[in-house]
Amino acid sequence: MRFIFAVFAVVVLLSGCTNQLDIIYVGVVEDQIASFPLRFAIEAEYFPREKVEFRTYSSEEKLFAALQKGRVDLAALPATYALLDETKSSKVLQPLQRGGGGIVASSSLESIEDLRGKVIGTVNSSNLAELSLALNEKKQMGWDIKLFPSIKSMKRAYFKGDIEAFTSSTPDIVGYAGDNRAIYWFEEDFGYYPAFSILAGKGSLELKRSLIDSYIDSINGGLEVINLYPSKTYLNFSRVCKVIERYSKFVLLHTRYISSSFPNDEAFVDEMASHKAARTSGTKIRAYHEASEQ
Repeated sequence: MRFIFAVFAVVVLLSGCTNQLDIIYVGVVEDQIASFPLRFAIEAEYFPREKVEFRTYSSEEKLFAALQKGRVDLAALPATYALLDETKSSKVLQPLQRGGGGIVASSSLESIEDLRGKVIGTVNSSNLAELSLALNEKKQMGWDIKLFPSIKSMKRAYFKGDIEAFTSSTPDIVGYAGDNRAIYWFEEDFGYYPAFSILAGKGSLELKRSLIDSYIDSINGGLEVINLYPSKTYLNFSRVCKVIERYSKFVLLHTRYISSSFPNDEAFVDEMASHKAARTSGTKIRAYHEASEQ
């Protein structure tokens, strides 16, 4: 009887494993614009819907932890997260998005020069954090840069008056009305820069390489449509990323999604990896922006 039960348990386990190997588990952060191409490939039927399951996390840090632990196979995350992976359990497959970031502050300020010596907020380990540090050094702004675990905690600090400005991506920036606006875009000093990449768990690549490669091909097919026809895809973007319709077209025009053909992402990652701070804590990451200018 025990033997029969043991055999049954093994069969159930193997059956479960087979089902998991037929599905790609994709981790996303709620309303994250970088993950839109991953969803668009499914929405536009470039890839079978039944082959992908999306799992939502409240922050990039939690999503990265899930990727390290094998709870998701793929994720759209800043490339810096791969550098901070001490377990070496993840791999950058390709760049995904560039540009689309800036600094939000009171509309009473005329330019970024009005922020000299102020307290600036940014999300820890993000590309915008890197660019904030680089801009602070380049322009000698004298900022006190505060790092936050999530966008929500950073915004709370701003509206409480704990910080005087914060970094943000395009949808948030165009969504602010009244007393707040974007007073600076990072493209002004750094051109277009690799902002996000598609990361995969190395264990997932060993088990699901063919399926993942097929999904990546589908994503890249969708990227061309998103970039060439924002007037046709902005409604889908608005629904998936929960961005107000009247802002969605502007967001797609301003934020460029890039495929594996983008030549500078590898140089960006290699240079970032050379910085000891980037390999350890991620709290004082120096930006490498020359890659986007070559």
